[in-house]
Amino acid sequence: MRFRPGDKVKFKDEAGTGIVTRVDEKGLVYVEAGDGFERPVMPEDLILTRFPADMEMDREEPQQETPQGSSQKEGVSSGSGKKEGKGKVEPELPPAGEGEVTLYVGVVQRDERFAFYLINDSDYHLHYTFSRLRGPGRAELLDEGSLEEGMKILLAELVPEGDQVLAVQGLLYGRRFVPRPPLDRQIPFGSEAVPRAREFKENPYFDEKAWLVPLLPEKVHLEVPEEEQEKKKLIRSKGDLQPPRKKMMIRPHITGPEPVEEVDLHIEAIVEESRDLSNGEILEIQLARFETVLEGAIRAGQKKIVFIHGLGQGRLKNEIRKRLDKRGIAYQDAPFKEYGYGATVAVLKKG
Repeated sequence: MRFRPGDKVKFKDEAGTGIVTRVDEKGLVYVEAGDGFERPVMPEDLILTRFPADMEMDREEPQQETPQGSSQKEGVSSGSGKKEGKGKVEPELPPAGEGEVTLYVGVVQRDERFAFYLINDSDYHLHYTFSRLRGPGRAELLDEGSLEEGMKILLAELVPEGDQVLAVQGLLYGRRFVPRPPLDRQIPFGSEAVPRAREFKENPYFDEKAWLVPLLPEKVHLEVPEEEQEKKKLIRSKGDLQPPRKKMMIRPHITGPEPVEEVDLHIEAIVEESRDLSNGEILEIQLARFETVLEGAIRAGQKKIVFIHGLGQGRLKNEIRKRLDKRGIAYQDAPFKEYGYGATVAVLKKG
């Protein structure tokens, strides 16, 4: 499929949506997501969800030559209601909320504590508060902030106690969006309301089983592209009951311009000679280096650290993030302008 600037697209193998900004001479499609950065993506890894209204006729019908003697002047409105001319026309971007709107609180058990994550698998931005209710008209704020589309964030690690009730409130918004009522969901989490083992299930957002609490009364399904429908039918026909893992970025709270330690995990930066090592041995050495540096950073009280792992097949990156998840350590992609897509920031302390 041919993409054009202004097209709204969805990534095939990960959560989130974006807007096409340009297509280079090699055919790479550059997509701007919620973080404001341009990301180069292969066309086959994108699904067109909607294109701008002022380009609709160009998509549906090939341009027809104007018969001789009946040409239109430049800048004069045609019968389709759009202006013809050589000047660049800025496309009108489609509003957020026209696709599937999915929001969850994801709960993962860590020994006696439970980690509560906020999951925004929609194309809205979400301004949220996470509180513990302290009786009628009283609440204790545990966390608040804004969460971009296609991201999740660790809210708190809690233990069930008394008749504790947790509350999530929020507003969904975007530059242009379909207005929705304010979000208000209460989650009982007391001594008599501990989630049971059967409520923790395989899911697309974590490598481990999790309890997913929907924050909307039901999924809002306004428009699903035909490509996405065919993909779901194909998965069902193959009997694939295991939901694919979504590459959803965790956005931690990062503040301050303080310097950050960088650790290069490329094998060439760890050992002098690696030609005789197998892939398994290389991965083992890299992870050993990762664990050693991480433990040292935690003992030293560092706030954050950057692990440079490169792209490759993603084995090292996935293993690093899996181990950070098990420890309850927040992380995110390192800044694209400095590291591309080959580094992870581990946030060891908030603030």
